[in-house]
Amino acid sequence: MYTISADVVIVHLLLAVVLFFVVNWLGRHSLSSGYHSISLLEKVDEAPAFNFVFRVSTPLVYLAISAALLYAVGLDRYVRNFCAVVILYFAVRWLYNIVAGRGRLLNWPLQVATAAFTIGCAYVLDRKVLSIRGTLLPDAHSVNSSLWVLVIIYVYTVVNRVPFTHIGAAKRRHDYILRRYYTLHAAFAREVSSVAQSATEEALVYAVLIYETFNRPYLYRVIERWLLFPVGLSKTIGPMQVATKTPQSEAVSVREGATMLLQAFRRGLMAAEINVPKWLKDDEVRRGEYVQLAAIRSATQEYNIRGDYADEIESVYKEIAHEVRPSALPTSTG
Repeated sequence: MYTISADVVIVHLLLAVVLFFVVNWLGRHSLSSGYHSISLLEKVDEAPAFNFVFRVSTPLVYLAISAALLYAVGLDRYVRNFCAVVILYFAVRWLYNIVAGRGRLLNWPLQVATAAFTIGCAYVLDRKVLSIRGTLLPDAHSVNSSLWVLVIIYVYTVVNRVPFTHIGAAKRRHDYILRRYYTLHAAFAREVSSVAQSATEEALVYAVLIYETFNRPYLYRVIERWLLFPVGLSKTIGPMQVATKTPQSEAVSVREGATMLLQAFRRGLMAAEINVPKWLKDDEVRRGEYVQLAAIRSATQEYNIRGDYADEIESVYKEIAHEVRPSALPTSTG
C-alpha cells in the first residue's frame, strides 16, 4: 500500500499521530452529545450510533482536509495511498492504549469492526476521490436521491435509541481494576500499610493509585519525571501525582500522597460525624455508610478538585472493597 519512500512513510505517520490527538480533543468536547470515552466509572454507551459515526467519519473528514492542504501546497506525492494514514491512526491508538495498560478496557470486537469499516471507507475515498486532484471537493450529485438521506437519518435515529447492554464494559472495567489492584499492591504494599490504619484507608489509597496511574501510565510518568518536571511543565509527579519541588522515588511519592489523602479522610470522618442527618442517627449501618462515604468524597475532593474526581474514586473504591477488602465496606462507624 505504501509508496516505498521514507519521507512518505514519515509524513503519513505524523498525520496519523495528529489525527489521534484531533479525535481525542474532539471527543472530549463532544461529551454533551453522547461521546463515550474510556473511564473507570461504569458507563453505558447512551449514543452508540453517534459514537460509531463519530469514530468513522472523523478520520475520513480529516483525510479529505489533509489531502486538500497537501494539494494546495504542491505536495501531491504524499496523497498517494493516503488511506494508510487511517491504518496508522488505528495502530497508534491501539498501541497507546496497550502501553498505557488500558487494553483490557477496550471492546476489541467493536474496535476491530470499527477499524475495518473505517479503513474500507478510507480506501474507497482514497481511490475514488482523494487520489484524483480535480474531484476532491464534494460533488452535489454524489447522493442520487433525497430518499437515501431520509433513510440514513431514520436508521441513525432508530439505532441511537437502542439500549445497548453495558455488561461487557462492566466486566472489562472490573477485571482491569482487580488486575491493577494486585499489581499496585505488590509494588507499594509496604508504603501503603505504613500509613493506613484500617482496611477502609488502604482501599481508598489503592483506589486513588489505580485512578491516577490509569490517567498517567508508567511511560507518561517517566516523561513527566525526566523531561517535563525539570523544565517546570509539571508540578506533580509519581503514581499519586504528589506536588513537590524536588524529584522523588515512586515509593516516597506514594507514601507522601497516601499520608496527605488519609489525613484529609480522617478530617472528613470527624466532620461527617458531626453532620450526620437526624434521621440516620438511630440506624447504625446506614449511619456508618453515610459517614465513611462522605469522608471519602471529602478527602478526594480535597486531594483533587476536578469535578468528577470524587465520583471516579468512589466507584473504584467500592469495587475494591467488595472484591478484595470486604472489611473496608462502610457498615458502621465503629
